[in-house]
Amino acid sequence: MKETASKSSWLERLTIADAVFGLIVLAAGIIRFNNLDALPLSDGEAEAALAVWRFWQPGAAQVAVVSPAYFSLTAVLTQLLGFSDTVMRLVPAVFGLGLVILPRFLQRRLGVIGVLAASLLLAVSPLL
Repeated sequence: MKETASKSSWLERLTIADAVFGLIVLAAGIIRFNNLDALPLSDGEAEAALAVWRFWQPGAAQVAVVSPAYFSLTAVLTQLLGFSDTVMRLVPAVFGLGLVILPRFLQRRLGVIGVLAASLLLAVSPLL
């Protein structure tokens, strides 16, 4: 009986702002993850991809790593998912989606409208 009460209270707490926020996050995910491999890697992306590829090749010359976090996460992902343009762009896409969610944690300071506006702007930003 308690499970039903807790589920109904969880559903009752959802607001229109929560639904709009969910749609913004969904749209940001579609924007970021759709066609990750549509364009060839840029020079910087290719250099980072080459560093990851060389890391896993025995005896290959190592390339200087620009971003240790990107390198480490991408190196793990390449072992799980293989080498492709999509995998090389997956870490920045995930972090870009995380940036869209981030204003939700500042809701007390920004207010509901501020969170929705900031998340929407981050979702459609061409730089993220």
